[in-house]
Amino acid sequence: MNHKKDIAPGLDFSLFLQDGNMTPSRIKGIRKRFGMTQVVFADLLGVVHITYCTWERGVKRPSSPACALLQIAEKYPEVFLAKRREIIEGVLKFFGKKG
Repeated sequence: MNHKKDIAPGLDFSLFLQDGNMTPSRIKGIRKRFGMTQVVFADLLGVVHITYCTWERGVKRPSSPACALLQIAEKYPEVFLAKRREIIEGVLKFFGKKG
């Protein structure tokens, strides 16, 4: 099964399966690099603001699909902004979830 998508050259969702290092400070750092508030960044990721806040505070850990989205946003910020909807759909499909 090929999980590569034509979203970005060489973007393979299976590369984003490791979520063990998605710490609250890393999550906040990704958001800060985008220069966004928690509300705006949560919306960009397609999650509820309160859910996002629990990740930044370390109350809860993001799901595997959410970690994949965060890692893609971190590694490919321009692509993530330009093709956010396609990336979210691809990640959800990869993890077998419906959007």
